[in-house]
Amino acid sequence: MESKPPFADPVSVAHVGESATEALRRFHQHVLATPGLFARLCAEKEREGFVTRMVELGREHGCGFTTDDVVNGLNAARREWLERGIL
Repeated sequence: MESKPPFADPVSVAHVGESATEALRRFHQHVLATPGLFARLCAEKEREGFVTRMVELGREHGCGFTTDDVVNGLNAARREWLERGIL
């Protein structure tokens, strides 16, 4: 029986020339489609722990972004929600 390579899922394949923003967006979509991964992130109750876990899990899945990228993404999402009246 042939085993799967450790990074067989599409999100794990690093994309050449991909920006951190694109990597973060790709990982976000993967998290939403992967209940176990989603649950691991939801377990983080503090923002700092969430940001750190995002970077760690992103790296595990071949996505290159930093804590600053995650914080900037969270802030941008919050601004968008405020502008749309969601928050």
